[in-house]
Amino acid sequence: MFHHPTKSHWLVESKDIEILDTDRRANTQTPLRLPTNDPVLSEKSIKILREVLYWARGFLAHPHQHLGRTGNVCPFAKGSLTKNLFWMNIQQGIPTSDSLGVLMGDMLNWFIELEPNHQDDDSVYKTILTIFPDIIEDDSEKILDSLQQNLKTRFVEKGFMIGQFYKGCKEKGIRNPEFLPLQSPAPLLAIRKMVPTDIVFLSSNQEHWNAYKKLFSIDDLPETFKEIFDQTESIFHSK
Repeated sequence: MFHHPTKSHWLVESKDIEILDTDRRANTQTPLRLPTNDPVLSEKSIKILREVLYWARGFLAHPHQHLGRTGNVCPFAKGSLTKNLFWMNIQQGIPTSDSLGVLMGDMLNWFIELEPNHQDDDSVYKTILTIFPDIIEDDSEKILDSLQQNLKTRFVEKGFMIGQFYKGCKEKGIRNPEFLPLQSPAPLLAIRKMVPTDIVFLSSNQEHWNAYKKLFSIDDLPETFKEIFDQTESIFHSK
């Protein structure tokens, strides 16, 4: 676990949860230390972090029969976990648009500062998951979908992606609309670096498309994605 150099934010690493689980099996205890206003992470918070970590390992980092393509559900999750670049934090309370904008702005700036740096090949495996345990399941869609949309352009213009996950998320899979890949055990927002194949998430909005093209060209894409690039260019050029 480590703390932001100037703010009260903190991040838990997957290895922190592994240490706690090892201690639990050995009937010992190693508390996770937080900033002075909340010195020890509660058992409730640890339980949530454990559930999210095990979901990432058991679902995101594995193939799925209904995914519609080969490979893992998230192409980066396994590498993120293996390289210890999978970071989590918990935010209590119900976020507002303003409070979340400040919080996620802080998280994005911290994300950029954390090693490996933006130019390193391993930077695609960095991820921060900000978990909101106080958002009840019935309100997750209303709150997180709108907040994610409010933040998406800001993130994309800086070369990053932000995604919403929660129980019951109806966001459909790209290759199989019956597959719902964004369902998680707790409401959360995830940050990661943008990659060329994110074209599938950014081709329906002109602001997002313009930001994408500042970073990538058709030459950065696998052959199977180049048609999307040409089609999107044609659509926005004709407007």
